[in-house]
Amino acid sequence: MVFVGLIIIGGISLTRLSVELMPNASYGIVTIKINVRGGMPPEDIESLVTRPVEEAVSPVKHLNHIISTSKKESSTVMLTFEPGTNMKFAALEVREKIGQIRNKLPEEIEKPVIERYDEADFPIMILALTGTGYTPEMLRKIAEKRMKEQLSRINGVANVEVRGGRERKILVEIDQARLQAYNLPIKKVIATLNLSNLNLLTGSIDKRKYRYLVRTMGEFRNVKEIKKLGIMVTPRGSIIRLEDIADVKDSYLEPEAYARLNTRPVTALYIHKESTANTVRVSKAIKKELEKIKLNLPREVNIVTVSDQAVFIKQSIKTVWTSLLFGAFLAGAILFLFLKDIKHIFVIVAVIPISVMLAFSLMYFRKITLNVMTLSGLALGIGMLLDNSIVVLENIFKHKTKLARENDQSIPEGIESQPGQKEIPVKATREVILPIVAGTITTLVVFLPIVFINKQVEILYSGLALTVTFSLVASLFVALTLVPLLSSRIPLHPARKGLVHKGWGSKIFGLLRKRNDRENYGEEEVESKAPSEFSNGVYGENKQDLSPEEK
Repeated sequence: MVFVGLIIIGGISLTRLSVELMPNASYGIVTIKINVRGGMPPEDIESLVTRPVEEAVSPVKHLNHIISTSKKESSTVMLTFEPGTNMKFAALEVREKIGQIRNKLPEEIEKPVIERYDEADFPIMILALTGTGYTPEMLRKIAEKRMKEQLSRINGVANVEVRGGRERKILVEIDQARLQAYNLPIKKVIATLNLSNLNLLTGSIDKRKYRYLVRTMGEFRNVKEIKKLGIMVTPRGSIIRLEDIADVKDSYLEPEAYARLNTRPVTALYIHKESTANTVRVSKAIKKELEKIKLNLPREVNIVTVSDQAVFIKQSIKTVWTSLLFGAFLAGAILFLFLKDIKHIFVIVAVIPISVMLAFSLMYFRKITLNVMTLSGLALGIGMLLDNSIVVLENIFKHKTKLARENDQSIPEGIESQPGQKEIPVKATREVILPIVAGTITTLVVFLPIVFINKQVEILYSGLALTVTFSLVASLFVALTLVPLLSSRIPLHPARKGLVHKGWGSKIFGLLRKRNDRENYGEEEVESKAPSEFSNGVYGENKQDLSPEEK
């Protein structure tokens, strides 16, 4: 029952293990992006925006290096942290530093956007929005209002970028001649627009146990309100409105990117994950959210998955799984080739699934993911899992055979009828505890140098080392507990008083010994010496280990 319980725990752990292509040994990345309204020369953005940001975030803990880019319309600062850094706390500290210098930055900047991803990373998923009778601009509006915000709230999603279709903007095209006619500076027009498009908290009213907040609603609701905005008052008392000096249009910006699917223009969504997030888990959460989003979309609008990195990862993991299972099958086939005894093979091969399930349990509690490295560790160690069990089982049956010969009894019902048979598995197992423990430790000690290498390489290879360690320790535990238990239930028949009986092992060793003797003694001497020397050479001087036919 104990082993059944361990197998159940291992199966549950296997279903809950995270899946990824490779161990996440990448550096944690936080990107700070600040857009500038109206644009500025890159030199000014570097001196007024980028440098203050760099100086503010440089004291952040575990920061490895900073890369910044200054363009005419934006400033991007990418912070790279040491592997293994808790990125939630790192991002929180970065936000705190940016908040401290927010008032020192130019008024033209928009709110800084701080995300845990690298803009250069390939998106984990690309979606295309198509619809019969819908223009790319209409599809873009649907994507921005009904999809982008919901997808951005998913745990592990860092950024959702909408491409294709022109972005809707209210364009204010100021006529320079009219400005000069009214002697009106353009900065005054821009400042008036910015200050007028705001909803502000102006105070509160306390009434009994309630407090009511008072807000001044000044945000524009339509284009007409923008046109009627007063800019200044002339000396004669007339109001100069925005429509008097500019043309206000509800239009679109010039397209900066195109998205096409099967030569048809569409709107695409590029979804980036956080630098330390699990790709398969995030992809699964996105698909689940898309099912909810589809319920609120028009029937004519379809969501097409163009690219999904999780599919490639799952295919790679499936290939490694196949190799692991095939390796286990080959190990059982080789055992059958040499032992030719289904019961004995079952005892030994039973170690593989139990050891692997125990390894999965330990991986789950150690928070190790299923990836190519960890599964490769299981595949490489699948043969080593059998070594301890083979040694224990051989020693048990050696003692059983010895007991049967000492008593010199016929045993048609198996050795279980012999006196002292219950103590044999325990005694035989105790004899080999030291050698198999020592052999396991010598195999595991080769992974010790991983402790002394740099953090990134340690994260990359620690999963492999720990997986092999867990599986071998589990196999050692099973060899010392389950193998003696099962072997005590297998009867030893008269025709099989040794674990090896007329198997390919005997034949191969016999042929090699016979060939060696021919070269040393000649053909005639070999015929007379081969039987006795083969017996002594393969099994030693103790002939009681041989089957009756070989004696």
